[in-house]
Amino acid sequence: MMKKIILEKRQFPRIMAEFPIRITPEFLGEAVDLSETGLRFVLDRPLFLSKSQGRMEILAKEPIETEFKVIWNRQLLQQNKFVYGVCFVRFTRKDLDALRHLLISQMAEKIIDKIEDKNEKRKISDFWFIRFKKFMTDIFKLFQQVSDNKMSDEEAIVERLTFLNNTLLQSADKLANEMESSIIRKKMKKAFRFFIGPWAFRSQILRRGYEKPLGYPGDYRMLELIYNNKSISNGIGKYFDYYFLNNPYAEAVRCRKLEMTRILVQCINESKKDSLNILNLACGSCRELKEICDMRKIIYNGRVTFRLVDQEQDALKFSEQSLGKFVNDRTRFLHFKENILKFHSDKSKYINLLGKQDIIYSIGLVDYLPDKVLTKILNFCLDLLYEDGKLIITFKDKEKDPFAPLPPDWFCDWKFVSRTEKEAFNLLYSLNVPLSIHPHHEGTERVIFFEIQKEKE
Repeated sequence: MMKKIILEKRQFPRIMAEFPIRITPEFLGEAVDLSETGLRFVLDRPLFLSKSQGRMEILAKEPIETEFKVIWNRQLLQQNKFVYGVCFVRFTRKDLDALRHLLISQMAEKIIDKIEDKNEKRKISDFWFIRFKKFMTDIFKLFQQVSDNKMSDEEAIVERLTFLNNTLLQSADKLANEMESSIIRKKMKKAFRFFIGPWAFRSQILRRGYEKPLGYPGDYRMLELIYNNKSISNGIGKYFDYYFLNNPYAEAVRCRKLEMTRILVQCINESKKDSLNILNLACGSCRELKEICDMRKIIYNGRVTFRLVDQEQDALKFSEQSLGKFVNDRTRFLHFKENILKFHSDKSKYINLLGKQDIIYSIGLVDYLPDKVLTKILNFCLDLLYEDGKLIITFKDKEKDPFAPLPPDWFCDWKFVSRTEKEAFNLLYSLNVPLSIHPHHEGTERVIFFEIQKEKE
């Protein structure tokens, strides 16, 4: 969008300038108040004002006159232009509604610009101008009440926020699926974040999920945040922290860790061997092992060697620090920085490196691997097991809670290769190795565990 804004001659240096303005999502990364809306504009010469009065026509014959401040700037060296980010700091409710209506119009037009079917265009327009506009009004009202101290019960605030978010996401995802277009889905998610971002990404947890500082979702620090189940943000951000932490999949991740802890303790304590080798693939923070050792649940008298494999050095360092105090004559932890996806390409190398194992487990790796890749990894694991060894893996069961993946996806682009129990069984049977498979779900019923052993010939 290109609009004009005129600076009044109120501050030094006294200039009258007209700028082309482009409203973009880039302002979402700034720390702005609820009443502020961000802008970005480009000038051919430097702007020395840090604060000024602006006038902009949003709707015909209804100009907005408001104060704005420059919050960042940089020079575009190649174009010899100067870029500024500003925030409006005093908006009336009427002005804010007018700007929101304009922005929703723009987003809706971008989404439907190449759709020819009139019925589909109508559905998308109705969603944005009816459902989504009401959603934004309700969100604004909620946090205005919080800001005015008219609502202080944190549990009630999170409950209301959860209801608003989830109701909107169910409607948005249903519409996106009806359109059967990945492009439309992508545009809808982008538009959703554009509007909700100034609130949602004050949550450090949601922001980390969206930015993916290690290049992928579900890194060890994110899982630690989910395990801790505590807000780390201030103000509005904490409510979105809890919204994310209360998501069904976050709850399932915590229950999955508890169930893996139970299985490992049982397998170790029931062993009749003098020593055990246990391999943890994509180990991350090894929270389950820390809790096992912290609570002194192991009564096994033999020696246990844990081999912990992850591609992230920081994850291994974190694990080494948290587990170091538990090293003794009967327990040791060996860390390996390796890319698990390479195991199948040089089996002999990695079998020699890791050695034969009594137990191999992974707490969440398989939810990110497509069938073709996962099949190769599982075959490698089976080759690495002793004859009486056990492989323990988990799958998110997509039939148990179809809604659970929506918030991570729409807020953070956090996707899973979710499978039904039947699909998981079919994949295991495709390995063409006689297997004894024992499935069961954890407490939330959203994650299915498979304890797998090779059948004796």
